[in-house]
Amino acid sequence: MSWPAGQTIIPWKNTMVDTTEFQLLDSIEHGIMVLDAHGVVHFWNKWLAIYTKKPRELVIGTHLDEQFPEVDRKTLSRKITAALAVAAPTFYFNMETGWFIKVPFRRLSGSTFEYMQQNVTIYPLDRERRLAILFIQDQTALREALHKIQHYAQLEEEHKRLIFDSLTNLHNRTFMITEAAGLDKPILTILNLDILPEVHKFYGFSIGDWLLKTVAEHLAAFFHDEMFGVYKLADAEFGVLAKGGQSIEEVAEATEDFLQYIARVKFVFNDNEFPVSLTAGISQQKDNLLRQADLALQAANQRQKALMVFDESMDNQKQFEDNLGWLKILQAALLDGRVVAFFQPIVRNRDNRIVKYELLVRLIAPDGKVISPFFFLEVAKKAKLYHHITRIMVEKAFAICDDNTYDFSINLSVEDILDHDTTALITRKLAEHPRSSKRIVFEIIESEGIENFSEVSNFIRQVKQLGAKIAIDDFGTGYSNFDYLLRLDIDYIKIDGSLIKNLDVNLNSRVVVETIVDFARKLGMETVGEYVESAELLRLVKKLGVTYSQGYLLGKPGAAIAADGQPVEEQEGFNGEQLDALREMINIAFGTATSVIADIMHSFADLRVPYIELMDPPKLQRFIGRTVQGNLDYLIATQAFIGPIEGEVLFIIDKVSAVNLAHYMPGLAGATSDSAVREAVLKVADIVVSSCMQNFAAHLNFQAELTQPGLAITLGAEMVGAPQFRKFNRIILIESVIHFEQEQIQGQMLILTSSAEWLRQALDDFITSLA
Repeated sequence: MSWPAGQTIIPWKNTMVDTTEFQLLDSIEHGIMVLDAHGVVHFWNKWLAIYTKKPRELVIGTHLDEQFPEVDRKTLSRKITAALAVAAPTFYFNMETGWFIKVPFRRLSGSTFEYMQQNVTIYPLDRERRLAILFIQDQTALREALHKIQHYAQLEEEHKRLIFDSLTNLHNRTFMITEAAGLDKPILTILNLDILPEVHKFYGFSIGDWLLKTVAEHLAAFFHDEMFGVYKLADAEFGVLAKGGQSIEEVAEATEDFLQYIARVKFVFNDNEFPVSLTAGISQQKDNLLRQADLALQAANQRQKALMVFDESMDNQKQFEDNLGWLKILQAALLDGRVVAFFQPIVRNRDNRIVKYELLVRLIAPDGKVISPFFFLEVAKKAKLYHHITRIMVEKAFAICDDNTYDFSINLSVEDILDHDTTALITRKLAEHPRSSKRIVFEIIESEGIENFSEVSNFIRQVKQLGAKIAIDDFGTGYSNFDYLLRLDIDYIKIDGSLIKNLDVNLNSRVVVETIVDFARKLGMETVGEYVESAELLRLVKKLGVTYSQGYLLGKPGAAIAADGQPVEEQEGFNGEQLDALREMINIAFGTATSVIADIMHSFADLRVPYIELMDPPKLQRFIGRTVQGNLDYLIATQAFIGPIEGEVLFIIDKVSAVNLAHYMPGLAGATSDSAVREAVLKVADIVVSSCMQNFAAHLNFQAELTQPGLAITLGAEMVGAPQFRKFNRIILIESVIHFEQEQIQGQMLILTSSAEWLRQALDDFITSLA
């Protein structure tokens, strides 16, 4: 090949690189580079030269990672090869940092980001010469704005969560207490939905939620004027607060009217009629308003009355009788030596070995039944026996610690630390057992809001001088936890179980856990994840860098401990390279689908990089319970596929997005009827699912036959529990948002398949082919 005179030619490995062939790209006010499949730079436009301060003469003819070490040559080559193979654009995005190549930006613009935030799209240019264009857009200003918007939205959402019940949209208990405090003579009625436990048991929680929402609507409509406020309390309870100076007789009469009214309403769901009745308790003493209304409700239930107004005879009698019974049981157990320690293993994540145990108190009944501390611990505190239980745990910890090499954790409350006899026993035991003391860990529980900070700090300093270690329990839910870590000499952070058990369904929980782990690592602390109850949670905990795991998956509390160094089995999953390959193929497929949908809608479209993860059936159930189950505002298109593996694809889209699709889709423009909305959802589902399957076919040698998509109105537990779904043990969740010029379309896709082993092997073959 000969080049026209006047062009600058640079020799590189026997290839003549034409530096003027792409000069038209210099006029584009974004970063443009041309690379071959090996990552060698063939063109570098002015925008890149200016912002990176690297002239094209320096860059052209070199591998990109020679100029920018943060670029992974293998990954870049694989992505360019994939784009060329399918002749479609793909995306290169670093979810952690937001940049592809480091372009310093903070000094230049005062940005909150140290490096320019970038969107990178790889466009196939010349398959014969294996050339691709990398198109780099500066997204810094947009992402700064999005961060601010998200922060504001989070504050608004947090405020809403603080005062509203998410299920019924009524104000919650906290807001009711605040309103009552501002009234001179408040009168509170607590109403309990009597049938709810039976509905949950026999019909499921989705029907129970529907019943609660429907009763809430009737309550709000009946007590609609400003003289009353309606609130959602715990479980099956509602509150009605009289705010207009009414008398107790007027409130009781209004409540009776409502009870008679609700008894006449027919509650029908899926041809099942539910006989609804409520029981009410009323109180008017401001200082004990909630407690006394609850006591009146309990009295009404015990006496089988529909409504009762509080009087002094109701106060504490039943509770006193129960507490007295448990006090006698506890005292006898302490005398007979039937307050014992159970041990729950704590596993080191890097090698799956049990290295620690937590001591948990149990009471053994005379008949041998094991009784949880739930039934006797509060009674022990009131009867001043709590410290006796703590001392028993301390004695048992040192006794067992001498016989093996495990670490043992003992729970201590702040009250224990302030008790002289308890701390004297602890320091004496530590001094008497110097070889074991380094394997004793004291877990400080109920640490939120420590008032006696100096005493707690002195205790920690004293026991650490004797070799013991300190852990903070249930970390991550309180507002001042981070302050304690900075002020106390802590060795371990036990991450709150409410964060760990939601890791697989709640992205916010992941962000919080990741922040805690990073914070702990920088302070030289180790972390423990509690409530690890599934293989998926264990995988996520390890991925986030948590040091240890504890939960029923790894071992329930028991009376004995395992042999030293016992390994814990771990279920097989997808490795990192397999996940990356799967994400890359789905990324390309969604890019192709977006282009097709944009052409149909005659609108520019921008795709948010899909969020992809794997699920097992229990996780799918939790996902549906949080996202879709019982919500009539979702549409689900279903398609089956048959080939080397078989399965189902579910395309889930909320009703608002579905209506937007119908409104802007040609042939359906302006139509928002149910039939138009369904047609739009089915068309988009067919495009997205077909793109994914075609992409799998191109890369995995997988030829699938698709059925015509069908549509369901909602995705309830009965749908996922149906026989045709039970055979699937591997679910891929894909969440994505497509931004059009007119509207935003948000959807989720579930790929259900039972052949995880075949898929793993096919992904390995695909990875090998790109090597």
